[in-house]
Amino acid sequence: MPMFPFGYMIFQVKYLCEENTILLIYAHAFLR
Repeated sequence: MPMFPFGYMIFQVKYLCEENTILLIYAHAFLR
């Protein structure tokens, strides 16, 4: 199964969203 750039882009966006969510949770905990 070949790796399509579009699928890779979706994967990257999902990964970045998860990373940002974790960072937001940490920031919220620190700023409280």
